[in-house]
Amino acid sequence: MIKILLVDDHILFMKGLHMLLSVEPEKYEVCGYATNGKMALDILSENDIDVVLMDINMPVLNGYEAMFKIREKHPHVKIVALTMHAEDTCVLKILEAGALGYLFKNVDEKELFDCIEAVHDNQHYITENKRNVLLDYERRKRNVDMGYAKINQNPLSNREVEIVKFIMQGKTNPEIADILFLSLRTVDTHRKNILSKLEINNAAALVKYASDNAPFLGLM
Repeated sequence: MIKILLVDDHILFMKGLHMLLSVEPEKYEVCGYATNGKMALDILSENDIDVVLMDINMPVLNGYEAMFKIREKHPHVKIVALTMHAEDTCVLKILEAGALGYLFKNVDEKELFDCIEAVHDNQHYITENKRNVLLDYERRKRNVDMGYAKINQNPLSNREVEIVKFIMQGKTNPEIADILFLSLRTVDTHRKNILSKLEINNAAALVKYASDNAPFLGLM
């Protein structure tokens, strides 16, 4: 029997997951719900849980931050991220935070069950069209083990982080150039590099991604 904790700020979504898991009552037991990362940590401290199915965007303590704390305090617990974020950089950072699984929220029951079984056996399971990111993660991890790289390295430079902060404040490129005493061309180049590195197409998407992934990017 695999004991499972569901963590998401949408109660109806968790109830839907519970119904899916109830199809296999001899295999899976849902032991509780949590609507944020802090509540999940409280439940984990008082219950014997095997697998956590966790959203990323939540109030109080988001899934990304909670994963580090779970890995530190409850290293035996296996984590599956359940999200609608499809950016490769997000998948990679979640793996680096300690998740063994990564699924989209529109997952079907077969893939959900396959993922739970895999992570319970201490194996990675990534939704099929993002498995290239797992290969990248494993390559980076090998490089770390060999002393070549740091897997938790922010993809953005300090200057790029600074510019993202101004973009989130609604500053235009000319305004950012004036504030930082840079040429407009330099700011334009930084902005293009930021979008390219994060695989994002426009400023609105950048602001949303930066807000959702502030810890990834050093914005907090």
